[in-house]
Amino acid sequence: MKRATLIFSATVALQVAILVAIPAKNVLTHKTGTLVLLKTAPVAPYSIISGYYVILNYVISTPTDVSGWQMDNKVKEIVYVILEPDPTDELGSWKAVQVSRDLPTNLAPRQVAIKGHHQGRRIKFGIETYYIPESMRRTLANKISKNIKDVRVAVKVSSSGDSALVGLKIGADTYNY
Repeated sequence: MKRATLIFSATVALQVAILVAIPAKNVLTHKTGTLVLLKTAPVAPYSIISGYYVILNYVISTPTDVSGWQMDNKVKEIVYVILEPDPTDELGSWKAVQVSRDLPTNLAPRQVAIKGHHQGRRIKFGIETYYIPESMRRTLANKISKNIKDVRVAVKVSSSGDSALVGLKIGADTYNY
């Protein structure tokens, strides 16, 4: 009888550990990461399974103006996009200044490196889907369509390059995730 109880307890403990570990990296990034704002262009507003959401296309996903970076459409790899505040952007977004295949260790004080997966012509960061609460659906949809150039996403980036959505900014309005 004790052996069965021990096996059952170990199985339950393992399942709880797995459930806690899954969101742990995202929670840690939320708590300790550096806050950056990214320029966006949303598309695809509805999924019958997930409800309302916005697929976000980031300007940094196609860093064509970064010196030394050539996109190879056939190569799929992990890359790190080095970001810094864009002094020309009135809304405070960050811009890509470099792309590296390795996690940079010597970043300038106002730089962060966000990890992404280079796939074809784009780099995906795992933060491309923003779910919209049902109560805010119409308000956000109207604001996004009227202010498309003023849409920014607040993202926290950890020292290891992991990223987590924090909120959506449309002009002066902020919507926490």
